[in-house]
Amino acid sequence: MLAGAPMAPRCTSSDAGHYAGVAFAAACPCRTIAAPWPPDLFELGRLQFGAFFTSGSWVSGAVAYGFPEGRTHPQALAKTDAMLDFAFSRMTAQPGPRFMAGDWNFDLDTLAVTSQLRKAGWVEAQDLWFSLTGQHIQHTCKGATRKDFLWMSPELAIGFKALRVDHEVFADHAVLIASFASGSAHLERFA
Repeated sequence: MLAGAPMAPRCTSSDAGHYAGVAFAAACPCRTIAAPWPPDLFELGRLQFGAFFTSGSWVSGAVAYGFPEGRTHPQALAKTDAMLDFAFSRMTAQPGPRFMAGDWNFDLDTLAVTSQLRKAGWVEAQDLWFSLTGQHIQHTCKGATRKDFLWMSPELAIGFKALRVDHEVFADHAVLIASFASGSAHLERFA
């Protein structure tokens, strides 16, 4: 388990909008990735970096929990854009297969990082699955919008095999479950 910054427990359901906290749960060896954190970003509990030792290589990733729109988070979009820009910069500096995932709380077309990811050759899991199978893109947030994402770097996407969108694990958000070819034959590494 790679947890982000510790968060105070929620007391009531009326705390909605104040939720925070990110973590990775892994069945393989893993470790956090050092980052030159901007002031107070780590302590917000909305971003964490990790590396995971798979049968083929280390896979690096970021999990981000975007700021929700509303009175509890003024400038939610600007804050989410800044956080995702930092995450993308950190992942760009990391070699090998990488991913960025999480509940970003905004649609893809709203986020500035979307064009950066696409220009760098990254692909979102549902978009790739659609292009391979014709399976329609599914809503991931409360059955009404798509705000949960799994972006894959070109080095990770080359081993992509399948995607399942599970709506049964959590009440409000779907889980994106991607599978990949194992071993190192599918990986492209760049110095």
